[in-house]
Order: sequence, then structure tokens, then C-alpha cells
Amino acid sequence: MASPILLATRNAHKLAEVRAILEPLRRQAEGLDAWPDLPDAPEPGETFEENALAKARWVRERTGRW
Repeated sequence: MASPILLATRNAHKLAEVRAILEPLRRQAEGLDAWPDLPDAPEPGETFEENALAKARWVRERTGRW
């Protein structure tokens, strides 16, 4: 089975929404709560898209997971 997709969020509602989307695809997702020693990712951008990409890159650099 594939590794869970790591979301750069601690927002339980957002994580539940993504899990519901991935369920029919037989994929799992985990949030940053699975990485308690990892601080919250910074949001340096001006848009949702910029921040999402920055957070994804930040988490990848620190965990090796995408």
C-alpha cells in the first residue's frame, strides 16, 4: 500500500474533507499532527495557492514526504 499523503495542516476539518475525497481512491492522508515535533509551516504568500505550495515544499524539506 502507498504511504499516506501528508497534508501541511493541523486543521482537522480540512483533513477530514481530503480523507473523504481520497477514500474512493483507496488512498489515505495524514496531517501535521502525525509529526508532533514539526512546527507549523509558514504561510509567506499573498494567495491561498502561494501558501499551499510554500507549505508543501516546507514539509517536504523537513520530512522527505510529499
